Amino acid sequence: MKKVIVLFVFLFSSHLSFSQVHWLINQDEVTDCNMITKGKFINKINEAESIEGYYLKIENGFVIEFVENGKYYIKSKIEFTSNCSYTSTVIENTIPNYNISVGTKIYTEILETASSDKLIKIRSKMDSDWQIFVLQKIED
Repeated sequence: MKKVIVLFVFLFSSHLSFSQVHWLINQDEVTDCNMITKGKFINKINEAESIEGYYLKIENGFVIEFVENGKYYIKSKIEFTSNCSYTSTVIENTIPNYNISVGTKIYTEILETASSDKLIKIRSKMDSDWQIFVLQKIED
C-alpha cells in the first residue's frame, strides 16, 4: 500500500462554506486503509450531498484533485509514513489565483472506513490547521 489519497480536499474546504459529515454509520471494525489506494472519489457534505464539480483520482502514487468538473486540477505525489497516514507534496497546480504552490506538503491520516458504503474518513493538516473530510469511492 504505497499509493493513496489526496489531501487537497483539505485545501478546497477552506474556501467553501458547508457542514461536513464527521461520522460513518456502517463503520468497519478494522479500518481498511487499502480501500483508497486507487480509484475516483467525491467529497461528501452529508449523506445526500457532495461538493459539486469536485472529484479526485488516485493511482500510481499520485493524487489529482479536480475542480469545476475537471477544468482545473492540483496534482500531488503521495508518500506513506505508516499504514494509514501519508504526506502529499504538490507538484502541479492549474487553478487560477489559488494560493497553493508547488512544494506545499499536507499530512493526512485515514481515521475510519465504511467499506459497505464506500466511505473513508480522513483528517488532513496543512501548516497547523486540521480538517476532517469524508470521501466516497465512486470508481475503482
